[in-house]
Amino acid sequence: MHILFRTAGGRAKNRELGMGHVYRCLNLAKNLKNHKKYFLIEDYGGIKDIFENYTVKKLEPDIELEIDIKKTLDFIKKNKIDLVVIDKFKVNKQFVKKIKKVIKTVIITDLKNIDYDADLLINGFIGYKNKIIRNKHGTRCFLGANFQILNKKFKNSVKIKNPNKLLLTFGGFDEKNIAKTILKELQKSTNIKIKLILGPSTKMLKKYEQENENIEIVQFTSNMQKEMSKAKFGLCSGGLTTYEFSTMGIPFGIICQNQHQLITAKQWQKKKNAINLGIIDERSIKVMVKKYLKWINSKKITKRKIVDGKGGQRVAHEICKILKQ
Repeated sequence: MHILFRTAGGRAKNRELGMGHVYRCLNLAKNLKNHKKYFLIEDYGGIKDIFENYTVKKLEPDIELEIDIKKTLDFIKKNKIDLVVIDKFKVNKQFVKKIKKVIKTVIITDLKNIDYDADLLINGFIGYKNKIIRNKHGTRCFLGANFQILNKKFKNSVKIKNPNKLLLTFGGFDEKNIAKTILKELQKSTNIKIKLILGPSTKMLKKYEQENENIEIVQFTSNMQKEMSKAKFGLCSGGLTTYEFSTMGIPFGIICQNQHQLITAKQWQKKKNAINLGIIDERSIKVMVKKYLKWINSKKITKRKIVDGKGGQRVAHEICKILKQ
């Protein structure tokens, strides 16, 4: 079967975008074996660096609704697409409705956004209990963290014994320069070994590695699960990485890049797996670091796995059921 992923992401400042939606689509695509996959993507910069072995067509950023509908439907017809997966920030409901009239449609959403008329809706928000419901349109909705679509490697998460590192990672695009700000303060405040993994759309920070032997910086990794297996604690922004840390049972701090990540961070703190350090603010970074270091040395940490990492497998199974109908 031919499956189209309609997504968006890249280096777009003040747009709350990043690379999370793109990575989630790639994670799902890898679970859909024996099907031909296509990507139709609004590229805000840096997207070409992460695609391999897929047919990719780029759309201009902020494409107008009617043009978007037309180009998407044209692509569907030309490539004989059997099913569309839509995963992008603030998806227009009219867009979904128009596409569904022509073809089987799956939508992947975040937070508590489930009011879409599609054939299947996936929402892995940690604020939902794991459950399957129908929304007001009759759409089957798979909700909760066990439907969050992560890299396949997180299905079998094994940690090494006695890890001694603090792992920092702030997504494919560190829009607010959290890594630079936090490294500067951490190297003054702790002697713990630190490993920072940057994303493909984030500038390298070799200066800090050269200044401090306890700091190691990597531009990109193809195996985040392996890197996390060596970490005792984590520090990240409020996207997919929070779910990855949870599959490993690693306590983590969250420094949010924007308001919608703050909603997720508060939910993780309720579970006691993480500490919510708020939205990045250079004026309060010292307080954030002090609060985080105090927390990782406290007895309030819960080292439990809330997410099992099999969300991609579950979603792929449901999509295959739709394709067989």
